Amino acid sequence: MGLIWSDGCLESNHGICITSIDLDMLKKVENILGSNLIRTRSKTKNKQAYDIRFNNKNVAATLKKYGLHAKKTLTIDWPINLDTCFEWDFVRGVFDGDGCIYVKNKTICKFSICSASLSFINKIQEFFKKYDIHMNITTNKLNKNNLLYNIATSKFSYIKKIYDNFYYEDSLQLDRKKEKFEIYLNAERRKPGRPKSK
Repeated sequence: MGLIWSDGCLESNHGICITSIDLDMLKKVENILGSNLIRTRSKTKNKQAYDIRFNNKNVAATLKKYGLHAKKTLTIDWPINLDTCFEWDFVRGVFDGDGCIYVKNKTICKFSICSASLSFINKIQEFFKKYDIHMNITTNKLNKNNLLYNIATSKFSYIKKIYDNFYYEDSLQLDRKKEKFEIYLNAERRKPGRPKSK
């Protein structure tokens, strides 16, 4: 559901669509749905995009019950009455769609999630605060009239806590982002004050 909140939308006639450049992620979703649904879209900024589209009255009604609506980019919010046991899974889906983990030289890392909805990014910030993960909100221009809101952290303990809660056996995730976490978290770190090896 988090992936739909970030990279998906509701369409007419009970339609649900997910669009992404990450074909591997869409193949996992397609496998869950049990049907050949992936279609190739035209390239955007030299990147090939794909989508999954299907019509299902019950699925569309369930997503609406949780608060999904058409033209959601600027107004999407935290799901209504989302069970707390699914919150980390939901945020992982949002991260796989609208998040980034940047790793440089295995020792510098930045985790971030962005949204054009201030209310939604506030709710994500509040969610992380419950687990003593504190991130500030910054802004960039989305377009002439709207802002893009971003939360981010480079703190090792926060990134490790996020990783430990995001991933478990058989969790559904975008593998390339999970692997970036692991590159950073598994890198050797020199303790402060220890002399460098000759």
